[in-house]
Amino acid sequence: MSTLRFGWHMPSFPVDGSSGPRFVEQVRASLDRLHPHFESVWVDDHLWPWAGWQPADTPFLECVSTIAHFATVYRDLTFGSFVFCQSYRTPAVLAKTAANLQLLTGGRYVFGIGAGWVEREYHAYDYEFPKPAVRIAQLDEEAQRFSRAGVHRVRSRTRPASTTASLPSIFDSISSRRRNDVSNLSMKEVVA
Repeated sequence: MSTLRFGWHMPSFPVDGSSGPRFVEQVRASLDRLHPHFESVWVDDHLWPWAGWQPADTPFLECVSTIAHFATVYRDLTFGSFVFCQSYRTPAVLAKTAANLQLLTGGRYVFGIGAGWVEREYHAYDYEFPKPAVRIAQLDEEAQRFSRAGVHRVRSRTRPASTTASLPSIFDSISSRRRNDVSNLSMKEVVA
């Protein structure tokens, strides 16, 4: 029987009117108190507050830089994207970003990917916002692209749970490099 493990879904924006620096201190204080009790931290991949009741100018922590920052401070925690929106980055950029996070965290990064859902966020950053069926099909196509590149298993909401695994297997299998030696990975190896 496997052990139940706990993770924390880090808030990406303050709900109390805090400034950006104050909010970062609140997150740090929460991590200081929680990290002995949790194994992982999960960070949203949004570009501004997803909550409709929050003003667009509310301080907001972006996923990639937030994971990179806090993973250097909290070396005993695993960090994950909850979840990368497949629409915001090309597959090659997404793969390189994930590989770099895996490198920077010393193997403590878990890749999560989803279809995206916040229409006003898409429009604010000049992304097209296709219908849900199209976004899900795009997500499935991207997961298949990772799979064709040598991914043994991919976590995707369009695939059964039995096909889940962490990202390192992608880069271990396509490059025959050591797990943390992926900084020079060719994107042709990922999206071919």
